[in-house]
Amino acid sequence: MHPGFCCRQESRRLGNGNARVQPVIAAEALTGPVLHHGEGPTWFSEFNELRCVDMLRGEVVGVDERGSISRRVVGSVASFVRPMRGGGAVVGLESTIGATREDPVRASPSVFSEPFETIGVRLNEATCDPSGALICGSMSDRGLPGRGEVYRIDQSGEAELLRTGVDISNGIGFSPDGQTCYYVDSGRHAVEIIDYRNRRFNRGGAIDLSYHQGSPDGLTVDSDGNVWVAMWGGGAVLQLSPDGRLIRTIHLPVQAVTSCTFGGPDLSTLFITTSQLMLELEDPAVAGAIFVAVPGAIGQPAAEFG
Repeated sequence: MHPGFCCRQESRRLGNGNARVQPVIAAEALTGPVLHHGEGPTWFSEFNELRCVDMLRGEVVGVDERGSISRRVVGSVASFVRPMRGGGAVVGLESTIGATREDPVRASPSVFSEPFETIGVRLNEATCDPSGALICGSMSDRGLPGRGEVYRIDQSGEAELLRTGVDISNGIGFSPDGQTCYYVDSGRHAVEIIDYRNRRFNRGGAIDLSYHQGSPDGLTVDSDGNVWVAMWGGGAVLQLSPDGRLIRTIHLPVQAVTSCTFGGPDLSTLFITTSQLMLELEDPAVAGAIFVAVPGAIGQPAAEFG
């Protein structure tokens, strides 16, 4: 699948004073500027296609290997879409969570969980933990600091509050053994490393990314345990070792990079979503496009809810 996407590599010195030279990979556009604010890409093996959200348009978006697009409006906000065990999808809306046993671009979800009732706060990003529970976060819809929270949603829809005082809850991913959670609160400019063996969400060590342009946004963890982090305002995806060492950088011609995930039949293609929210600084021909790269890593299958 798209074998030529990673043929261009160069070397570049790190911006944090590290003298070692790291390879730089260029991604290529799979689509045109089809997303206003793309987020939450997830490979659905059930359909052998990518699903993501156009968050502020309230759409679930389907993308096939050729870059053809299908859409469905599910609400005023669509914050995430994740596969469900047994088929279908769980879909984050503005402040509620719905589910459907069908393809989410062909059927609207029915609400089964309402984790909070706070005015001026919306859901933002999610994944599933090794038990099949949904881990999701929230943020102020005006970007006010400290208004967000993190929740664990079980199969019945019951919500457990895991953390308060969050600025912008963003990427969440788990190590292959399920014992470590990597979490981004974008206001802190770091990826937090959380010991998840007891299913708690206590603050842990952090991978400081303040040296890099932009802020960490969405992330994914590959089958070797390396963490791939989209840099909002930084025009890049960073590959980090489990302990935070920078391994490689994927550069994009868009500053507003939002998230990434591995997909394709063998989970070797990295799909990268972008946004048009910084359009005054961007090339309108590529801002909001979905990009792909084949960096030589293999992803983990998408964790399922249920």
